[in-house]
Amino acid sequence: MATRSVALVSFLLAAVLVALGLTAAWSIATVNRSTETTAEATAALEAIAHLQRAVAGEAFAEAGYRRAPSAEARKRVETAITEVDRAVREASEVGNADDRIMLSYLQSVNDRYVAEVRRSLDDTDTGAPRNDRVAGPALDAIQELIDAAVRDHQRQVAVTRQQQRELLFQLAMVVISVLASSVATLVLCWSLLISHNRRLAAQAAEHERRSLHDALTGLANRDLLFRTIEKAFRAPNAAFSLLYIDLDHFKNINDTHGHPAGDRFLVEVARRVHASVRTTDLVARIGGDEFAVLSSTAADARQLACRIVAAVQSPIALDGTEVIPSLSVGIAVAPDDGRDCSALLHAADRALYLAKHAGRGRITGLRR
Repeated sequence: MATRSVALVSFLLAAVLVALGLTAAWSIATVNRSTETTAEATAALEAIAHLQRAVAGEAFAEAGYRRAPSAEARKRVETAITEVDRAVREASEVGNADDRIMLSYLQSVNDRYVAEVRRSLDDTDTGAPRNDRVAGPALDAIQELIDAAVRDHQRQVAVTRQQQRELLFQLAMVVISVLASSVATLVLCWSLLISHNRRLAAQAAEHERRSLHDALTGLANRDLLFRTIEKAFRAPNAAFSLLYIDLDHFKNINDTHGHPAGDRFLVEVARRVHASVRTTDLVARIGGDEFAVLSSTAADARQLACRIVAAVQSPIALDGTEVIPSLSVGIAVAPDDGRDCSALLHAADRALYLAKHAGRGRITGLRR
């Protein structure tokens, strides 16, 4: 179970990292494509707008020359023509396929216009009659083409920017959704880890409890008793008592009624002993039919023993037969009977031996 939980958490965390990585990569690629598209549309619009200004400058330079012919005015016309050629080339480099088709046609129309302008200017230089405007329809056609291209690219830029805003909004929603899912997954993983740790802690606590308690009666076992005695001795001015309790003639109960009945008998005796002591006292089962009570005080050890014997001596029904338990109790008091765990245990065992040797069913201490 623990392995499956760890594997599930690892899988979910890996899935979150992969989702975040893929989302980041997709987001970067999408934004880059959108930015490139917007930049291309803007560059094409700027190039066409520049061409529009160049053509207008070409017409303006020609008109200026016709109003006041001079070498300087003629030079301005040639410069304007060169600027139009350069603007056409630049627009072709950044424009799309439709732009290049339009620009190719515009270039041919402009070439005819320029040829007619130069011929007219040559006539003007030689004193031939002047026209106010040369190749008017061709120039109008050029300007109409450029105006239409500018309007088209303005629409494209507006549409591209609107699409980019919508894309960024959708992208934000996707990122928020992925982040929300990631947070939810991380919370789930955290919950699973906490649950797993709590389960391990509970298992460890249960294992600790079982290792320190008797499986049949649920009382403390020898290990817990010894640990508690050692802890009690570490307290300043330690003074407490230890009672060793033995069930008299318990073997006869097992032989007569069987071991299952004997176990029930032990459980009931353990319950009665535990119910007759204080909450600060520790009751332990240290052997088959032997119990121990570690009392937090030394003054009333004999009264405690009497109370335990009285509580246990009520009849216990076993397979339709009532059996009256009999107890022998040995009392050892710290620090008088022992100044460490081993010495106190030996003293309590010695007192119990004296109680049983005196005829069983007795309470005996080493000190009268």
